Amino acid sequence: MKIRRVVYKSGKAAWQLDYGLVTQPDGSRKRRQVYFPTRDEAAGALAAEKGKRQRHGDSAVSLSEDLRVRYSAADAALSAAGGTIEQAVALFLKQTKGKVEPVTLGELFARCFAAKKRLGKSDRYLQQFSVSCLSFVRGRESQLCHSVTRAEVRAWVSGNGWAWKTQKGYLGDLRALFNWGISECGLPMNPATAGDGERIELAAKVEAEIELLTVREVRRLLIVASARPRVDRPRREDFRELLWYLVLGCFCGVRPAELKRMTVDAVCLEDGHAIVRGKTAKTRLRRVVDLAENAREWLRLVGVPSAICPGNFVRRWARLRAEAGLGKWPHDAMRHTFASMHYAHHQNESLLKAQMGHSDDEDVLFQHYRGLVSRRAAAAFWELRPGRLIADCK
Repeated sequence: MKIRRVVYKSGKAAWQLDYGLVTQPDGSRKRRQVYFPTRDEAAGALAAEKGKRQRHGDSAVSLSEDLRVRYSAADAALSAAGGTIEQAVALFLKQTKGKVEPVTLGELFARCFAAKKRLGKSDRYLQQFSVSCLSFVRGRESQLCHSVTRAEVRAWVSGNGWAWKTQKGYLGDLRALFNWGISECGLPMNPATAGDGERIELAAKVEAEIELLTVREVRRLLIVASARPRVDRPRREDFRELLWYLVLGCFCGVRPAELKRMTVDAVCLEDGHAIVRGKTAKTRLRRVVDLAENAREWLRLVGVPSAICPGNFVRRWARLRAEAGLGKWPHDAMRHTFASMHYAHHQNESLLKAQMGHSDDEDVLFQHYRGLVSRRAAAAFWELRPGRLIADCK
């Protein structure tokens, strides 16, 4: 930059401040020259420009190493495509209309969680959403959302040793959090989604074999749960209040969490069905579950209890399993047992999907339950009836 004296044809003099080549908004470079009536004004403008450039230089030096590397990479990529940082910024501001809210991750989660709660999301969903998102947010509460990169999300997903199913669920919840931020806070992008050349890889999908109860194990549970306390064993606990929970789980496939929310008035023995209401169901969709004939016989045996999951349920349910001689209790054992036995006995996938509350496009039944038990075992399962078992115990 320099100042020079210029004399016009009219004889009048002025002072020119030459700024040199300056990058224009369209990316082109053009010499900028400004004229002043006095040398002092030109000198003042020169000093202001030098101060401005000095401040920008100090700001660049104060940038973190990571930010300088990212800036350099972004500038190189834009230059290769014939663009500039200034053009990218202008396009970004145009698309977002300059309304990107500087919200932190901690604030984003709190607001999104409150919004979902107001919409009436289930406690189960809110708990899982909280666990997933806070796994990423914790320790980053003060970080601005628009500064989160896909690299950060990728490191979080792959760096915790989670299995494929856990990674998929956690990433889906985090994606939902940032989508809410895009809608409500004007965030420019979702770092939990795949970008051009920036895929978020998950662990290899390994499907574990499901575990279920054998016919003999279900038989032992039914005998213990239905037995009346004996006079010669006064300390034996009465488990008959737990029979409805056992029967609805094993012979109807109702989820344990649904049974805990279900009331006895949802079971109609006369019509032979149980209603899993929308507020009770995991999917929030109402479904009607058929009661097999042996299930109705077991439910009638003890009459209508006060609740499907009576007081002190967790301790009593563990005691019942222990007294029946069952050690390890497989995950979702009753529901898996029902599905496997139903499919082997009826060979009707559509009927089973309706009973279990699965959508038509799900392949869960075909993948998990097909061929797990023989037709002979399934026939024995559906013939587990009170009269026969009680006679066998005498």
